[in-house]
Amino acid sequence: MTPKDTQKVYLTINQFAEKYNFVTADSLRWHIKTNKQFEKECIRRFGRRILIDEEKTLKFIEKTPYNK
Repeated sequence: MTPKDTQKVYLTINQFAEKYNFVTADSLRWHIKTNKQFEKECIRRFGRRILIDEEKTLKFIEKTPYNK
């Protein structure tokens, strides 16, 4: 196993929104402000920069129930 295999991937809000077109930067910001569980599980702050753990965010989306 190489060190790259164990590294986490952190993306900024804009990078995540560009990579995954099902979400917008504004909707990510809204979730960070209103959903404390999402912030606790998926977000890391580095100074003023907000970093999103890519793997944890995708898992969070999968486990979140669909609301009609």
